[in-house]
Amino acid sequence: KERGDYAANFSTIADLIRKFADVKAVQTEQVGASQYARLELQAPGDGEGKGTLVELKGKDGKAMKSIVLGKKQTKKSEGGPFGGGEFPVGRWVRDTASKDTVIVTTEQFADAEPKPENWLEKDFLKVEHVKSIAVTYATNAASGWKVTRETEGAEWKLAGLKPTEQADTNKLSALGSPLSSPSFSDVVADPKADKLGLDKSATLVLETFDGFTYTAKAGTASGDNYPFQITVAANFPKARTPAKDEKPEDKAKLDKDFADAQTKLADKLAADAKVAKWTFLVSKWTLDSVLKSRA
Repeated sequence: KERGDYAANFSTIADLIRKFADVKAVQTEQVGASQYARLELQAPGDGEGKGTLVELKGKDGKAMKSIVLGKKQTKKSEGGPFGGGEFPVGRWVRDTASKDTVIVTTEQFADAEPKPENWLEKDFLKVEHVKSIAVTYATNAASGWKVTRETEGAEWKLAGLKPTEQADTNKLSALGSPLSSPSFSDVVADPKADKLGLDKSATLVLETFDGFTYTAKAGTASGDNYPFQITVAANFPKARTPAKDEKPEDKAKLDKDFADAQTKLADKLAADAKVAKWTFLVSKWTLDSVLKSRA
């Protein structure tokens, strides 16, 4: 809910629940409330020595168990090939329903951090079979450009070249296939276009050989990321065009193959369209190869 109801990563959450289900106490101590801070077992908001509060709730929304994850226990390593130092061997844990008993577990619960970005489903959209790339800049129209290619393996051609101009083929080949494997670090919880530079954004339009058009906006870079929004539309052929020498006995199979391919395209369109409602923080390396001026 801290990220506009964007999908959470099921596997990481399931893994955490399994850890709580399987955890064993290797040490049990009688510790009063006055010692909680020392062991970092105070619930958040209870002063110094705060731990991490984890509430496991049932379908009625009520807490089935409330647990405070506290200080980690460490052990010194006596040298070795990689040198000495300390490494974690356990963690103090307090069940809030237990008055004076705390336990030590060997489980570190390293993933149990109150950082919403850690729990997002990072399986992002993938733009495949790109036919053309066009970039426009809201603040400088002359810096915009477009490249096209005749087949997926062909070289990119820069549109509108003047007789006195020559395209830099090294730069063009470096374009590769933008957004073929994009990654994002976070979802912006409360996006404000003017604060993120999305009101004066660079716009990236990718058209694909199979009929998709992706329109992305990149705002002002901050740190290692661009604020990023993307929408998708598609124009698929409604019917298959038979080949001139197509045999009647081949028609049924070719019609079925066409229908199956259309179903896959429709499914991809529906999946990719879901991300349009959110604003992402996308890594700079994902976009830097295309966010260049025409010059």
